[in-house]
This record gives sequence, C-alpha cells and structure tokens, in this order.
Amino acid sequence: MSELDENANDAAFQRATALGDEGERLVLAGRYAEAVPVLNEAVRLHRSITGPHPAVFGVATTLNDLGFCLSRLKQYEAAVRVLQEARRLSEPMAKVASSVVELRELMAKILSALGSSLAMLGEFEATVEATKDLLEYRRSLLEPGALQVDFELGKDLRLFALARARVGVEGEPAHAAISQALAIFQRLVERDAAKHGRELLTTLDVFAEVLDSVGRADDAKAVRGHLVVEYEALAKAIELAGRAHEAAAIRSYSAALAAKA
Repeated sequence: MSELDENANDAAFQRATALGDEGERLVLAGRYAEAVPVLNEAVRLHRSITGPHPAVFGVATTLNDLGFCLSRLKQYEAAVRVLQEARRLSEPMAKVASSVVELRELMAKILSALGSSLAMLGEFEATVEATKDLLEYRRSLLEPGALQVDFELGKDLRLFALARARVGVEGEPAHAAISQALAIFQRLVERDAAKHGRELLTTLDVFAEVLDSVGRADDAKAVRGHLVVEYEALAKAIELAGRAHEAAAIRSYSAALAAKA
C-alpha cells in the first residue's frame, strides 16, 4: 500500500470515528432521524478504507447504532440488513474473546434490535434464530441473582418467548422466559407504574399467546379477560390526556382480545 493510500485510509478512519461518536450522541438523545445521515456517512467512510480495517469493533458499533435508528423509525427491512452486517462482523470476535464485556454487550444490542425488527416484519422463524444466543449474552452482563430486575432483559425474554409461540416451537423454554419477563415487569411497575405499565400489559399479552402454544387455553383466556379490563382503563387515561386516536386504537385491539377471552 502506498503512502498516499495509507494517508487516505487514516483520514477516512479518523473522520468515520468522529461521525460515529456524533451519531451515538444523537441516538442517546433520541434524535434518530438526525442520527441516520451521520451514521450512514460514517459507514460509507469505513467501507472506503482499503486493506485490513483498523477497528472492526468500531464499524460494528456504528452499524448497530444505524440499525437501531432505522428500527425506531420503522424502516425495518433496512434495519435488518444493517444489523445482519453488524452481527456478521461482531459474532466471530465475541466468540473468540468471550471475556470482553464490550463485545458481549454489543452482541446483546445487535441481536435484540435484529430480533425486534424481524418480529415487526412478521419473520418469526428468523426471529427465533436471531434470539437463540440473545439471553445468554444479556444475562452475562448482569449480576447473578434469583431475579435480575433489568428492563432490557425483560424485553429480550419477551421477544424470545413471542417468537417461539408464533412459530410453535420450544414451548417450555418460551413459557419459562415469559414467566420471568412477567416477574421483571411486575417488579418494575411497583417502582414506576407510569413508566412501565404498558410494558407489563404487553408482556401479559405475550404470556397469553405462550399459554395457548403450550396447550393451556383456559389460562390464556383468563389472562386475556384481565387484559381487556386493563386496556380499557389505559384507554380512558389516554383519552383524558387528549390522545383520542391512540385511545381508539387501544379499544380496537382490546375488542379483538375480548373476542378471544
């Protein structure tokens, strides 16, 4: 490689790193639409580097941030493509250097965002595959304990269970996962009902699906009956807050649940 090429690579890497950092700050601030062009340019510059890349971890992190933003903006197909590339780059590193916390953390983020995007597309078989190692990575980041009350773990447990219920596989692991997710969100609601109340209802909804998938139709029906009451209370609260359209959507969904209950 010529000195000119080396200088170009170095300049591209430095600029890509700076843009990646800027994009990450925008993501943390919830400014996803603003972050996308910044992160896209960072990825373009990373890809322009010839020869061995000086920081594959940095590329994967930037791709993960981009995929997460695209998912939040409901651009799920684009998110899946980006997150699959992030996974392809990160997974070999995480397996070789499993003791590196940052790699396990990155893999948990990638698999969670990838699984969620696939689920939103209705690709539940692919979601099952994407989440097969997710809980292991997520749990490895937490202190061991009887019940790890962690929001991200609760969401990942719920996703793991939902995918398996929709595909009709691994019923008992799905039931164990959603039961733990339910316990986590019940604890979180005790701490802050306003913040976590809807997450608990969503988890109960998935719980009913899992119960159906393991042949406990009567129990699933009882859970849905409880949910109908809770969703109506939520709809009333949202309506009083002046969000009539959102309240109507919740009531429409609740009516479908009532038909199953």
